[in-house]
Amino acid sequence: MAVKPVLLSDFTDSRFQTAFQTYFTELGISIRGWDGLFQEMNGEGNNLAYLLLDDEGGTLGFLQFQLTGFSNWFFEESVGFIREFWIDPAHRRQGYGRMLLHLTETYFVEHGAHRAVLTADDALAFYLANGYSIAPGVRAKNKMDALVKNLLGSKESAAKFREHWKNITIKEVTAPDAEFLSRLMNDPSVMKALHEPPTQKSDWMEAVRAWKEDDDEAGYIIFDGAVPIGWFAVNGLLTDGRKAFLKMAVLLPAYQGKHIGRYVLSQILERLKVKGYQSVILFTDQDNFAAQKCYANCGFKITDALIEEMPDHTMVARCKMECRL
Repeated sequence: MAVKPVLLSDFTDSRFQTAFQTYFTELGISIRGWDGLFQEMNGEGNNLAYLLLDDEGGTLGFLQFQLTGFSNWFFEESVGFIREFWIDPAHRRQGYGRMLLHLTETYFVEHGAHRAVLTADDALAFYLANGYSIAPGVRAKNKMDALVKNLLGSKESAAKFREHWKNITIKEVTAPDAEFLSRLMNDPSVMKALHEPPTQKSDWMEAVRAWKEDDDEAGYIIFDGAVPIGWFAVNGLLTDGRKAFLKMAVLLPAYQGKHIGRYVLSQILERLKVKGYQSVILFTDQDNFAAQKCYANCGFKITDALIEEMPDHTMVARCKMECRL
């Protein structure tokens, strides 16, 4: 399903109002004068919201926020304040909350705020998993835990991040994808990085057929719009202990280094979590620091080091990493 984020500053928008009223109903909060509340939001002057719409115009969720600041006689700091956040129950645990959060954080950075602050109660685990931490010494007037996140990166990198993943979709591997897989896995730089030998298109046609009959395996082609750009795959889906294994994560060279891999992996991890898997394991080269950083940003930690024989029969120093979902 294609989704579209819309940035709002006018809270008389009927789509936002309907979603916000549903959100308050879910919280058990009763409001007598809705029109007055929405006019108050407009009157404050610095409220904004991202509304997430599906391809038919339905509302999947919203995140309302402010650019604000802290100051005293000597220092001042611009910060992003996340006020209200809601995802429609039918669309939770599908990555849409993380998408809205990343959009909002990018907006903060682009407008000079390099810290985000919020309060949370039942969603605490979600925010901790997305890089927030409880802020000791910070008191919130609603008595909830105050959480903060340092938003690293420049305006330029934040803008590029949003631009690169806005058209990314993840689809299960099908028979026609064998041609792309053959092209991807015979790219010289990909072969070198993954220690893979040359293959033929027929090898991938046979592999795709085998995967379709194997419930232990799941493969995904990554698209930028209509263009295939990568392949991610997991197996071990039927093993005891609910531990999955990320056996492949590769993008065409032109799409590497643009945060796309991190975005895709976070979506796949969320899918596995929803299905009840408890952790995901992977192996990567010890000298591939870019990959290790990407995995660490998604919650993976190094748990072991080893020497492994690779598909091209080279012996390579590798590290094992694990992410607990």
